[in-house]
Amino acid sequence: MKNVFPLLGLTLSASVPLLAQPAAEQTKPVKKSAAKPAAEKTVVRTGGTAFLRVLHAMPGGPSVDVYGGSVKVASNLGFKNISDYMEVKSGKSNFKVVGAGKTDPAVVTDSMSLVKGKFYTLAISGKQAPTLTSINESNGKEMPDKARVRVVHLAPGAPAVLITAPSERAASGYTKFLPKALEYGKSGSKTANPMTTKLQIRTEDGKIVKETDEIKLEAGNRYSAFAVGEVGANGAGAFEVIVKPAAK
Repeated sequence: MKNVFPLLGLTLSASVPLLAQPAAEQTKPVKKSAAKPAAEKTVVRTGGTAFLRVLHAMPGGPSVDVYGGSVKVASNLGFKNISDYMEVKSGKSNFKVVGAGKTDPAVVTDSMSLVKGKFYTLAISGKQAPTLTSINESNGKEMPDKARVRVVHLAPGAPAVLITAPSERAASGYTKFLPKALEYGKSGSKTANPMTTKLQIRTEDGKIVKETDEIKLEAGNRYSAFAVGEVGANGAGAFEVIVKPAAK
């Protein structure tokens, strides 16, 4: 991933949460026609027809194992880490998060449906009351001449935030990357011309909380930016924006 997206290992330090769509937007051999991820991410093929990866976004939470039914879909996953995509059974599944190496008690459980051929990130977020949220990274029309960027607010306790990008033309020095502020647990996406830019997280009054390193957006590719951690915290719990290539 370093060679192709040297700027995407964006571990940003600061703090706030995110998840949904602009206005507020979730084993049998693989066939050749199966969807493929957009970057160099390894897809572990264990059969099934949906693709799933897991993001640990619980500040201060323990390392965890995650099960979809009886199948382990993530192992020993620590805070701010994200697993590789894994092919899983489509349809409705029950998910269970437990401490790494354990089977009980559950940190959180939930059920959700995964659509055949679609790519998802399952985010474990929150603090006192963790939640599971499935983010459908295949949402939104694919445009071969543009990039699609999805931003997800997963920082518990953080207010709604604006997502902006630097601009030399705007009097303010920035333009809105998404049209509306994102609340915790919500996400929004945008298609953009191929470019190299930065993403900025701002309070609704315009104060900047975090700015990413430069991100190279390539035509036909999808990217997901996850805002995790706690605003104002230091060390492991510090607020960061993690940018990753997403699958088709």
